[in-house]
Amino acid sequence: MGNSYKIPNLETLEYYQALINDPANKETYSKAHYQLTNDIDMSKDYGASVGSGGTEVSWKPIGTKDNPFTGTFDGDGH
Repeated sequence: MGNSYKIPNLETLEYYQALINDPANKETYSKAHYQLTNDIDMSKDYGASVGSGGTEVSWKPIGTKDNPFTGTFDGDGH
């Protein structure tokens, strides 16, 4: 997709996650097109034994009940 926001790494994914989940950006980011451009390994930042004392750090979903993600996400084979 030519006008997609490109996501090459976890930092960029987290950046767009925050923008999409912010209700103030509902019309801009939650309806946009996104394309993954590289494999992303989230295991170092999310999951069991990541937090202090071995606690789990959970990934916060993109989109919320009141501000759902209605755009498109192209994993591009990653």
